Amino acid sequence: MLKAYDFIDYTEKTAQDLQMRHFDEELYIAKGIVEKITHNVSKNPIICPCGSKDFSLLFVKWSVGYYACSNCKTILAGADATQVKEYKYDNNLIGFRTSVDYQTDAAARRDQSWEELINWIYFRTFRHLRLRAFKILDIGNRYVELAKKIEASEFCNEYSLEDSIINYKPSTPLSGQADVVLYVNNLQQSLNPLEDIEHAGAKLKPGGLMFLSTRIGTGFDILTLREHAKVFPFEHVFLPSMVLLKELFSKAGFSVLETTTPGTLDAINVKENEKQINPDESFIKYMMQSCDINILQDFQRFLQKSGLSSYTQIVVRKDVCNNE
Repeated sequence: MLKAYDFIDYTEKTAQDLQMRHFDEELYIAKGIVEKITHNVSKNPIICPCGSKDFSLLFVKWSVGYYACSNCKTILAGADATQVKEYKYDNNLIGFRTSVDYQTDAAARRDQSWEELINWIYFRTFRHLRLRAFKILDIGNRYVELAKKIEASEFCNEYSLEDSIINYKPSTPLSGQADVVLYVNNLQQSLNPLEDIEHAGAKLKPGGLMFLSTRIGTGFDILTLREHAKVFPFEHVFLPSMVLLKELFSKAGFSVLETTTPGTLDAINVKENEKQINPDESFIKYMMQSCDINILQDFQRFLQKSGLSSYTQIVVRKDVCNNE
């Protein structure tokens, strides 16, 4: 299995530059939904996808508890399927995210990261499948311009979008099973991750590739900032560890080809929120108070290389023997 690392330098303004112009409004809507659907204390997780029933409360945010699995270190929100569904399909939130203003802002702000995503797909697909043009199934993408970019890319023969809040009709829709499935930033909202991975895999050709990205619960900024980290109910209900992710893919009939930890903002997020660090974290508080931008960059590289960033990208291949 190949591990790849993207060492991207950042300046002190990087975090601000990446902030959504509509972030405060989106957060206000999301928090209102959570408060509406959590009249009572949210339920504790019953069982972790790894099989463990042993949890400890890590933090509480917006009255929703986040629990750490003692076995695999995955973090699970205290949520049930009804709550997550009600949040995901709330008309106010969907209306805001599908608005022209929101979509235009997202396209301007995310253009570079989308180009990097497309390059990641293209080069890894050619490396592992030796294909220059292929059929793509995109699951959960909620950005119109990203869908357009993927379909218009030179490597896309056919394209379909599934389980999305946007109304996008491709010019050449997918026929049959896909060569490539994109599952980007969806798993973090899953209550049944193994079932969801298997569902996506059923639409993929044996030997085909799935590209997955997600927040992970073993990342530096999440474990350090906890309720002050950029994790929100019920946008994030499943924050797996890398150990659990690999186990889930194996159970679903996939082989992991690459793991990438391209997160670039863990250290700077903690630096900008150093007042929120628990007083018991003496070393981290001292480091954040005394370090300069060069130390932050070097520390972020360490987090990337050691798999301790809070964001991961994974390429997996569907086992040929798993042909339905």
